[in-house]
Amino acid sequence: MTESTIYTTLGCILKRSVTLKTLTHFAFIVFFFLPSCTISLLPDYDAELHDGLNQANEQAQTLFSALRTGATPGNFSKSEPMYHKTIGQFAALLTRANTRPEPVFSQSMAERLERVPRISEACSALREEAESSGKTCSGIVTPYALREIVETLSKLRDAHKKSGIGPLTLASLIGDYEISIEQALTIEAALK
Repeated sequence: MTESTIYTTLGCILKRSVTLKTLTHFAFIVFFFLPSCTISLLPDYDAELHDGLNQANEQAQTLFSALRTGATPGNFSKSEPMYHKTIGQFAALLTRANTRPEPVFSQSMAERLERVPRISEACSALREEAESSGKTCSGIVTPYALREIVETLSKLRDAHKKSGIGPLTLASLIGDYEISIEQALTIEAALK
């Protein structure tokens, strides 16, 4: 087969494939799907929430640094104001994240996806897990991550007050905190 024969064959295939039906499909895609590409599935970027996360993270890291020098019940009173300030700041950020409106299309898309049997099963399992632990299930990660941070810092505070914190417990709770703060910061930075 020569090169000119190949081009002639391709030309015939292309001419035959461009039919009225193909043009109709193309027009349908252009007029109905392209405008939907501008629909947002995520909430708008909140600069104050993102800045607040960075500031609260800095406070938490300062708290962790102070605790690494020793966390006994005897020195809890020295750290107590820092615990309250840090937990309070994360709780305020949680309130802000919870009140940020979720896009309407995102909610309707989730409802449509739940009609698919396998997705419905997964969503039901997640919903049951969330309800049993007293948490809400949302498509937005930041509120969930902030709730985990408040719980982790509260556990840290309570353990420090009651019996002190050993190095392994401290490392474990800091690890839990790191996972949650990285999730929240990553999502909020991506929204920017």
